[in-house]
Amino acid sequence: MSADELKEYLSVAVELVKEVGPAFKDGFWRKGRFSNTSDFAAEDKLGNEADCVTAVDRYIEKSIFARLRQIYPHHKLVGEESTAESGNGYVITDDPTWIV
Repeated sequence: MSADELKEYLSVAVELVKEVGPAFKDGFWRKGRFSNTSDFAAEDKLGNEADCVTAVDRYIEKSIFARLRQIYPHHKLVGEESTAESGNGYVITDDPTWIV
C-alpha cells in the first residue's frame, strides 16, 4: 500500500466522520432523530450490561459501511456492532480492511 493510498484513505475517513457527525451529536445530546428514549433504543449487547448498543451506534455504522461500499466495493468491513452481534469472527488478511 502506497503513501498516496494511505493519504486517500485518511481523507475518506475524515469525510465519513464529518458526514455522520450530526447524527452522533443528536444521539449524544438526544436531540433530533434520537430525541425520544425509544428512538435512542439503548440495549444490552450480548447480555453484557457494560457494553450496550444504541440506535445511534447502528445508524452510524450502517451509514459508514454504505459509503465505504460505494467508494471501495472490494475492501473488507468489520463493525463493532454488526460483527459482534452476528457472532462472526473475522480472519485478518492483507486485504484492505476498515474497522468501524
